[in-house]
Parts: sequence; C-alpha cells; structure tokens
Amino acid sequence: MLVAADSGFLEELDHNSDCPIHYAVICQNETAIMTLLACGDDIDRPRPRHNVSCPLGVGEFRTLGGETPLHYATWFTRDTLTIRLLIDNGANLRVRDAMDRTPFYVTIAKGDPLQIRAYLGSPSDRWDPNETAFGVSPLFDLLSYDYLRGGEKEIELAKVIELARRTVDINVRHPEDGQSVLHKAVTGRWVHFIISLLDRGVDPNSKMTDGSTPLHLVVDNFKKGDEPMFSFLTGSGADINAKDARGCTPLHRAVRKSNEAAVKLLLDTGGIDTEVKDERGDTATSLALYYQDRKIIDIFEKKEKERGSAKRAREIEMTQRERELEQQRKDIEQQLKDLELEKIQEQQRESDLAREREQSRNKPVQISDLEDNRERDRQKDLERQRELELKEKELERQRKELEERGEKLEQRQKELEHQTELQQQSDLERQKELERQKAEREKQRGQKRKDSPEYESKSRWRGGTQSVKTAKDLAGSWFQEVGRLSDILRHEGEMKHDRIRIAILDSGVDPDHPQMECIAEYKDFADPLSNKRVDEHDSQHGSAGVYLILEVAPEAELYVARVFKGSEAEEDTQDLIAKAITHAVKEWKVDIIVMACGFEDEHEAMRRAIKDACARDIFVFAAASNFGNARHIAFPANMKGDVMCMFACNGQNKVSNFFNPAARKRGDNFAFLGEDIKAYPGDKGRNGTSYSTFLGAAVAGLLLDFARQEDVQTKIQNYARLRRMDGMSSVFLEMAEHATDGNYSCVVPWEFVRRYGDKDKEREHICRRLSVALERVS
Repeated sequence: MLVAADSGFLEELDHNSDCPIHYAVICQNETAIMTLLACGDDIDRPRPRHNVSCPLGVGEFRTLGGETPLHYATWFTRDTLTIRLLIDNGANLRVRDAMDRTPFYVTIAKGDPLQIRAYLGSPSDRWDPNETAFGVSPLFDLLSYDYLRGGEKEIELAKVIELARRTVDINVRHPEDGQSVLHKAVTGRWVHFIISLLDRGVDPNSKMTDGSTPLHLVVDNFKKGDEPMFSFLTGSGADINAKDARGCTPLHRAVRKSNEAAVKLLLDTGGIDTEVKDERGDTATSLALYYQDRKIIDIFEKKEKERGSAKRAREIEMTQRERELEQQRKDIEQQLKDLELEKIQEQQRESDLAREREQSRNKPVQISDLEDNRERDRQKDLERQRELELKEKELERQRKELEERGEKLEQRQKELEHQTELQQQSDLERQKELERQKAEREKQRGQKRKDSPEYESKSRWRGGTQSVKTAKDLAGSWFQEVGRLSDILRHEGEMKHDRIRIAILDSGVDPDHPQMECIAEYKDFADPLSNKRVDEHDSQHGSAGVYLILEVAPEAELYVARVFKGSEAEEDTQDLIAKAITHAVKEWKVDIIVMACGFEDEHEAMRRAIKDACARDIFVFAAASNFGNARHIAFPANMKGDVMCMFACNGQNKVSNFFNPAARKRGDNFAFLGEDIKAYPGDKGRNGTSYSTFLGAAVAGLLLDFARQEDVQTKIQNYARLRRMDGMSSVFLEMAEHATDGNYSCVVPWEFVRRYGDKDKEREHICRRLSVALERVS
C-alpha cells in the first residue's frame, strides 16, 4: 500500500470517478480508511465533477463533484462509526460540494436521527453557522422523500427538527417563492412533522411571496383526512382570516376551489369572518353567488340559519335575565318601602315616649318600676334603630349594585340591538342578492327553452303580463336594456376624461339629421370639392349608423367620412376607404373605426391602412356579409386578429342564415342585434350585419368611455388590456356566455348588470366583471 501511495494510487479514479478513500467509505472499511490516511491521503479529498445517483433506495443523491469522504459516509451508509471516525480524525464539517451542501446538510436532508447525533457530538465551533444550500434549508430536501413516510418513520422524522435546531433555522424561507418549512410540510401532509414544527415555535402565519399562509395551502388542497392538520394550525394561532396578496382569505380560496368540505370546516370554526372583502370587493358569499355554485350557496344559507337560531337563543336568554333583574328591582323597592314604613312607626314611638316623659316630670310622685320599664323600652328602641340603620345601609348597597347591573344590562341591550340591526341589514341585503340570483338562474333556464323568433314568456319586470313578443318587440326590448346599461355607465357631473372618438366610414350624413351637433368633423372623400353634408344612399345608411351609435353611446364624439357616393360601391371606393382610414388615424386620432360594409376582393391599400390602425390600438369594426351561406365572410371582416367581424342576431339571440355567412371554425364569431332595427322614430325595420356593426362598435365605445372615468380606472384590474382586440374580445365572450347559438356568440351587453338598486354598487359589479374577463387575457 505504501508503495502504491508513492506511485499516485491515492489519486486514481474508478469508473464512477471515486478515489480509493471514497470507495473505502462506501464499503465502510475502517481499516482501509485509516491506512489511506496514514499514507498521507487527504481526509477532505473532493471528488472531481461527475454525476452519480445513490443506489441504496434511500432517495436520490445527485452529485456534481466536490463531495468529501464525509459527504459519502453520510449519504451512502447508515453507519455512524465511519462518520465518527472521519470527524475524530479532523474531517472538515464546513466544506461544501458543488451543490453548496455541507456534510451536516446532507445528514439532515437524509433524516437519520442517529447520524445527526453523531455529528452533534463534535464541538459546535466546527459546524457551519449557515446550514443551507444556495439559501435552501435541508428540511426542504428532507420533506421531498416519500420513502420516509408512514407510521414510526414519520414519528422518528419529527425528532430531526429538535436535533437540527442547533444549526438550522426552522423559520428560514425558500429564496424563490418565500415558502417556509411549514408550508412545505403542509403541502406534503407531513402531519407529525407539522406538529413538531408548531411545538417548537415555528410561525403559523408566515407568508409566501404571493401572501399565502400555511392555512391557505391546507384549504387549496383540502380533502377528507386533513381535518387534524387544520386543527393543529388553528390551535397554534393560525389566523383564519389572513389575506393573501389578492386580499383572499382561506374562505375565499375554498369558494374559488368549490371545496365544500373546506367551506364547511371554515364556517364551523370560531372567529371566521364571512364579511371580509378581497381586493375586488367580493366577500366569500358574493363569490359563491357570482360563480352560481349552488352547493356552496346552500352551505352559506344553512350556516346563516344556524347563526339566526343562536342569535334568537341569545335574545331569549337576555330577555329572561332582564325579567329576573326587574323582579329583583321590584323586591328591593318593596323592601325600601317597608323600611320607610318602619321608620315612620319608629318616629311615632319616639314621639309617644317623649310625651310620656314630659307627663312623668309633671307628676309629684315617681314610681321606680315605671322608670325601669321606660329605660328598657328606650334600649330596645335604640337597638331597633341601629338594626334599621344597618338594614337600610345594606338595602342601599344592594340598590346601587342593582343599578350598576341595570346600567351594564342596558348597555349590553343597546349593543345587542345595534348588532341585531346590522345583522338584519346584512340578512336583508343577502336575501335580496339570493332572490336576484335566483331570478337570473330562472331567466337563463327560460332562455334555453326559447327556440323560435316569437315565443311566449313572462315579463322580466314585476307587474308584467304574459304576451307573445314579436321581432319588433324584441328589438325594442334590446335597446331598452342597453339604455339602462348606458345610464349606469354614464359619468355623472363634470366630464374630466376625453370622449371616445368613433369614425364612421359610410355614405355620409343627412344635413337635417337631428343629432348633427354630435358630429365633431365631417369629410367627403367621394366628392372632395364639396363642403356639404349629404347622404345619397337609398336607405340613408350612414345617417342610420350615426343614430344607432349615439342611441347606445350618447357620450361618444363622432367623425363621419363619406366614402360611398350612392347605394353601391364603385371602382375607387376601396381606395377612398384606405385614405379615410389613414385620415381617421392620423388626423382625427379616433379610438374606433366603423366600416359597415364588405367587399368580395381584398385591397392592399386598405389592408395596410387597417394594419397601421391596429398597431396604434385602434379598433376596426366591419360587417361579415349580407349574402347568407352563399358566400364567405367579406373583406375586410375576414382579417382575423385585426378586424372585429360582426354577425347579426335577433332580439332572442338567434342567428339567421338568411343573411349571415357561415361562422368561422377558428376564432370568435360575435353577433349583435341586426334584425328589425328602427334607426329613428317611424323608421321601418332594418336587417343586416351592417347594423350589427354599428351597434357592436357603439357597445365597445360605451365600455371604453366607462373605463376612462377617473373613479373607475383603479377598480378595473388589467385596465390597459381593454384597449387591445383580445381584451375587448374576452369582454364580449363574457357577455355572450349564456347566449350562444351554434358557433355564434350573441353578445348581451347588459349581462354585466346586477340590479342592486344602488348605482355605485352596480358600477362596482361591472368593474369586477370586466376585471374577470380581462384576467383571462395573457
């Protein structure tokens, strides 16, 4: 061996890149180890860089190089003698391998209490004061090995915490997501480990980067059998109403996960506050109503009934106590009256005694027996008087005590009345919300039964009658509903934000149009030399568009470009439209461009102009087609991803194939009202996707105007996404969630309205619905 050592044998590597001393450690050959050390081998010899995995079934030990014999003895063996041998011969406990692990880190990660005790027998000044690897605690690695699970193994594992506390911080956070060891243990359901951590003072309310506490994680993955873990956390001071970064409590998260068992457990726990609101202003109850989760809603309703019964029991108890105190008050008052009567009688006796004394002085002869009797009577009177005084003091003390108790009872009664009043208000609001939700569900169920353009149904409004609605009635109802939405979204008071600018590229506008004052600018591209405002279309198409847009979005600022000379397109019409688009973008700086038209042939100048508008976050709306399934979607509506293609439906959210082209198999197919529309009073019913285009653009303008208002911007999450096409499309999809017809999404703008009877609450609800829709956009 000595000869071999001199010839470089100590540094030779086998096929696993192990030196002789590493191999001797794996074989637990103490004689070979001592011999190699005696030959001058380095007890801290690091391995060269090479990957190898542990084959002993005790978890995978990946190595990248730098492991000393002590690293190997710790992981690849279960022998404590080899570890003690290396430590006693001066092995370095602070040396780190390529993965930043010390030998003691490895033994903690392995979870062997016997080996940990072998290390703890060495002087503390030899340990590394920071037993982490790249900032990660060895306890995180320890909880990654499932081979340590089950029965006695987990109980033994809990001992590791107590042993490791001398060098390992049990409250250390993971550098990436901020989770503590308790978070890790909860995620893995290491119950015994959790108990041991809590017993040793780990913080049960530590938060991850996203604000999640261990209790949040329990609720996120809650299932049957997790009740003890929940109880251990709450019993150790875990805050059951703690909020994460989004303001969600564990109850919010349980509702979002639709976890009935978790919701029941939380509601049955003392101290739960169901009125806590998240950053969007939602309580757990309102979330359940929003998601229409019937089972969760039933749990909340049942709990409310139980709380109501408990409240009534408390009221009965308070009433009984009041009666008892009232009876005591009456008894004391009677005793005071009796005492007053006794005082009057005593005064009468004293008066009689004084009169007898006066009479005895006037008699010439005094009788000794009479004097003795009188003296005894005086003594008795004095004793009786003293007794009365004592009794009076006692009654006075009792009266004061009773008054104090009465004052406390009165204060408590006021507090109870105040709480009862608040609870009644809350119950009333909740009941109204439930009734409103029930009405919405009934409406949705009824909507599914409607399968013809004309149908029989009950009126949505109270006091309504049963009637058969025609297509005209349905179109009128559509505008009434949108009018209510417009009233809610409209800004009250002085307008401090810029109006939404909408450009209409069509046949112009009639010079006698009643809403001419709402048109900011007009330009005639069809007849550049003319300054007159005209509309020579057979059906006053452009003028109708102006009326419809202002009917839905009355606060919009309109810019009209005349690009059609008559009812039909001419050879240069597409050239004129391209120029008008560029003018609307660069000169008018509009937010929305409306082209209620379509062409069979594509046009390169139009395409470039539309692309430029989209690059500036300007919405472009175009009609799909009016030729039914006989033709495909017209240009430019077929520019998927750049143009909002508008299909038409009736007021019953049914799409007619008479003038709608076939829906796209991929992409959105939004349909707005486009049948039997009256563009102005006395107008005959109009049909076509061009009118749907005007209304779709108007609804988009209405939403953009709402989002610009100062009191709204901060309430809409991801507000900037509404300016993008994918953001507006997500909002339209949300509005059409319950109104699909085949592959068509029939947009119902008032779907976002929930009637609270309070405009501010209704506006806040719309903000939340917009936030939900925009959150889905990446």
